[in-house]
Amino acid sequence: MAGKKKGSGRKPARGKARGKAGRNKGISRTTMIIVLVAATVVGAGAGVFAWSLTSGGDSLALPDFAYAATAPAGAPRAYQAALDIPDYLEQIPCYCGCGIVDGHKNNLDCFIKSRQGDKVEWEDHASG
Repeated sequence: MAGKKKGSGRKPARGKARGKAGRNKGISRTTMIIVLVAATVVGAGAGVFAWSLTSGGDSLALPDFAYAATAPAGAPRAYQAALDIPDYLEQIPCYCGCGIVDGHKNNLDCFIKSRQGDKVEWEDHASG
């Protein structure tokens, strides 16, 4: 059996040397999740930024109580959004309890009581 070779007599490498050869060279699952979350956050931020640049297409005057000292800082922007994107606000339920007390069906009802063309009856509920 002297002429027969079975190999080099070394055992296969274990640990780091073997681990490198068996590693997936693609992106890890954790990295992929981080990238997807970051892309979603950046995309949402870009959407809000784009809306803020194009908002104001409706020339109706916002109510005075949106600018009151007791109103939240973002109240004027929120009332403007109610003019610009009412279809979206109609799809968002309100969780403050105003549905029971005031009969509101959705988030838009917190800003606008009624609207017919260029006539808006504002709701002061969202101003504080």
